Amino acid sequence: MYDDQRVKIDKVRFQAWIAAEVAKSSQNRVAKELGTTHATINRYVHGKVDAVTGRQMNAIAAYRGESVQDTLRLFALPLPEVQPATGDLGDRLATLEEKYEQLLAEVELLKDERELLATEVGNLKEFVEVLIEEFNEAKRAKGSKNKI
Repeated sequence: MYDDQRVKIDKVRFQAWIAAEVAKSSQNRVAKELGTTHATINRYVHGKVDAVTGRQMNAIAAYRGESVQDTLRLFALPLPEVQPATGDLGDRLATLEEKYEQLLAEVELLKDERELLATEVGNLKEFVEVLIEEFNEAKRAKGSKNKI
């Protein structure tokens, strides 16, 4: 197992095991034996971990005195089943081409919408500039009235 590979784990089963190990000794001792920190063990105990790295899984397997495969069978979530491809290749290709055409049409609509939105943004900028100018003129006019 690669050190940087992430393995999704059964949180309940893993939490129960790590809590039992901590109950036998302490979080610091378990952390030292697993080559990790007290904070990481605390996250394990409280079920705040969904996955572990390959390095962590290797350390857990060594701690348990098992092979990595046995530890994976115990704690890792099963991979989702992949449905085999069925049907005629020509039918699947036609379906994919149809989806592709739909996506191209959606892209064109999105481009048109983006252009309309850009125009609206430009109009709003001009409107805000006019409002700012009117506000500044009103402010200047009010300032001159107070001085008279």
